[in-house]
Amino acid sequence: MVTPLSKLMQSLPQSSGQSFQPAWQPAVDIYRCDEAWLIKIDLAGVKQEDIELSTNEHFLTLKGQRRDLQIQEGHQTYSMEISYNRFERTLELPFDANNALIQTDYQDGMLFIRIQAKEKS
Repeated sequence: MVTPLSKLMQSLPQSSGQSFQPAWQPAVDIYRCDEAWLIKIDLAGVKQEDIELSTNEHFLTLKGQRRDLQIQEGHQTYSMEISYNRFERTLELPFDANNALIQTDYQDGMLFIRIQAKEKS
């Protein structure tokens, strides 16, 4: 049986009409609080200005880019485990995100998204 929480935690790759394939998807934790949802996204090494957040009905989409800022011309790579590139992560929500109150906070490489779904009138 699929619960609303398990549906919420599934990420759904969405085609945005762009030709790139994201090299990585940031890790996400989702919490159901008393009056809101809290989504925490691990964006270590991503500048706040490189993050784009959008909603489309029951979907919340995060796009951005993590850049390798320490790369120097003529260097030789010994080992690379960190993914640098564009990313995209789409989450399905159990409510219409277009009608929700969304607040964000970015601290120490973590994006905190607090979503309060508005009651239907």
